[in-house]
Amino acid sequence: MKDIAAAGAGAIVAIDLAMSHGGGQQVFLDFLRAAKRSGQTVTAMVAAGGWLDKSLSGYASNVSVPAPGRKRSGLVWRGVRFLLFFKTLVKHRALLRGAKEIVVSDPELFLPAALLGSICELRITLYLHMAYRGLAARVLRLAAGLSSVVRLICVSRFVESHVLKFLPQHAARKLALVENAVSESLEDMSERPILGDMSRVAVIGRLIPEKGQDVVCSLSHLLPDTRFYVIGSFDDADANFVETLRKQSASNVSLTGYQSPITDYLRQHRIGIVLVPSRITEACPLVPIEAAAAGCAVIVRNLGGLAEVAENSGLMTVDTDEEFLRAIRSIQNESRRILESNIQAASRRAVSYYHPMRFEQAIQRVFGWP
Repeated sequence: MKDIAAAGAGAIVAIDLAMSHGGGQQVFLDFLRAAKRSGQTVTAMVAAGGWLDKSLSGYASNVSVPAPGRKRSGLVWRGVRFLLFFKTLVKHRALLRGAKEIVVSDPELFLPAALLGSICELRITLYLHMAYRGLAARVLRLAAGLSSVVRLICVSRFVESHVLKFLPQHAARKLALVENAVSESLEDMSERPILGDMSRVAVIGRLIPEKGQDVVCSLSHLLPDTRFYVIGSFDDADANFVETLRKQSASNVSLTGYQSPITDYLRQHRIGIVLVPSRITEACPLVPIEAAAAGCAVIVRNLGGLAEVAENSGLMTVDTDEEFLRAIRSIQNESRRILESNIQAASRRAVSYYHPMRFEQAIQRVFGWP
């Protein structure tokens, strides 16, 4: 326990016990990078064997802890996880007590961390990176109202406006906006985007119905000369949904599995168009930002945080599944000169608005770091 306590002494302790890789975990890494570059000592508490546990090299010292029951769903299991996570935080209270700041990005840890913070007089920051509905919204409302929670960081204006609808007034005053950033490796891509093959279309995201990848089932039959790449991990996929994609898609569809870094895959396979057909209100969609920065023509559904990214980056939006077909055809029928001009403009806008330095400056301002 002495070694663990020493790891937290005067440090920023960041906590996320998610096992898989999503937008929230990427933002978590971006925060750790910004803290380290600002001269802060950083310790991360992450799930043993999870994506973050394997990806923290060079970002922070890490304390790996079990994340029981993450693959189980349902109200009962949420209650069980609450108790188990609270117990985990109590077990590592020596680490937390010595921390200068505690930043929590895992929604299921919001309330356990806020409660422990109230008991042990800790300073808690909650990192908000999704749309919170139903029980999740009620839990956030309760946690945010506790005095131990000193700030609530929103990753987009959409998230900010969303949580303002249900947070009590005294909690709403804790809100701070720190918008997402592209990966450092994409900073200079806007100066040299490579125009891909517009007959190659990628759809990227977790393989679940809410993400809308089944739009390719009809598109693949209507566009037989176009190659579709459905990119997403099979580990946390909906098995029935994957089977639907396999059975109902034409032979010009490839299910590629998880690819990382995604921008390298897009360039290596000369992907020209990226679709983001999500049917849920995405809060911090990094895929369209990074695809635009990498030089792809990007088409997103006009919904939630996707609409916000499209406005900030100059991307094409559609409202229905049927409009994806018209949007793809309009791009494929456009002249190469106009395409190159439009894609370069969107790439520059995406990198400029979501530049890593802009993100780091916002983090420094919110936390009061020099």
